[in-house]
Amino acid sequence: MRVCVYNILMFSVEEAAVKLGMDPSQIRRLLQAGRIKGKKLGRDWVVLNLDYKRKRRSRIMTAYKLRLKCPACGYLDEGVECEAGSIYQARNTSINCPIDDELMEVVEVVSTDGVLWQDRTWLREQASLAREIENIGKD
Repeated sequence: MRVCVYNILMFSVEEAAVKLGMDPSQIRRLLQAGRIKGKKLGRDWVVLNLDYKRKRRSRIMTAYKLRLKCPACGYLDEGVECEAGSIYQARNTSINCPIDDELMEVVEVVSTDGVLWQDRTWLREQASLAREIENIGKD
């Protein structure tokens, strides 16, 4: 139901939802919050203005340093810089190994605050390697 009164276009909630590509319940919530202009006529809403732009959250990019390991040859690359919006994105960074061109696995994510994430299997490997080196010195 599109009505023009005094050169003001009015839309029903359902029609506004179709035009904006949203659910009618979302339109009602936006009307109640005052983010879309409208009037309540009885128990129904009438949308007066369809100038609604969705707010996008801007993600702050953070600088991380990564430690990467090649699963094929065991090459370890330390201090690779990466900018990402989250630790999850930093962990999913894909870089090829310079030796055999395989994708390297991220085993550690470090920020200015310190170590944020470490791969458990890699930590176990490092601990067992340290024990072996310690035992060599004792023999």
